[in-house]
Amino acid sequence: GSWSNVWDANDPSGDIDATIFDYWFLKIVGVEEDSDAMTRARDFILLRGGLEGAQTMTKVFLSMFGNFEWDRVVHIPLFALDDSIIGRLVSFEDEVAQWVWPHVMPIAYLRHNRVTMAPPSNFRLPELYVDPNRYPSMITVEQKPIFGARKQAPTHTRGLMARMFSIIQPAGSFGTYSVSTLLSSVCMHHFYG
Repeated sequence: GSWSNVWDANDPSGDIDATIFDYWFLKIVGVEEDSDAMTRARDFILLRGGLEGAQTMTKVFLSMFGNFEWDRVVHIPLFALDDSIIGRLVSFEDEVAQWVWPHVMPIAYLRHNRVTMAPPSNFRLPELYVDPNRYPSMITVEQKPIFGARKQAPTHTRGLMARMFSIIQPAGSFGTYSVSTLLSSVCMHHFYG
């Protein structure tokens, strides 16, 4: 009833985050929710706290498609990440592993702007909440700014985008990580319209 990112002899029962993504994919491609695999996966997820039991990165992806409320994802103030004097004073970039910074910046932007795409109904996962009343009842999709609107964006948002651009690698990735590149691309699309 579950899947793992990597098989682990110490935890043969599976991983909630991998199971959420696999269940979600199977639902999107049309596997019936009452099939044996889906029922067992759903039971596994619910026994581990449902979507609320997922890790932060999973909650970010769920929020981008309206399946989790952005307000319940960890908040990282933009001024702590931008290129301003304050951002440089409180910077923790040199205090964390090199892979953290390229991921934290787009997560902070997405959370701050509550970037949510309007998904088709088969993307929605209310059945994976232990308490269905916690499922986001209304998906609010903000209008994307028109091209050029970035000039009116708040200073911290412009500063954060400048920092994101500063870590682009020669081959075009952000920090050479696929997840940070994907999240940064979503930020760029939202910011530039």
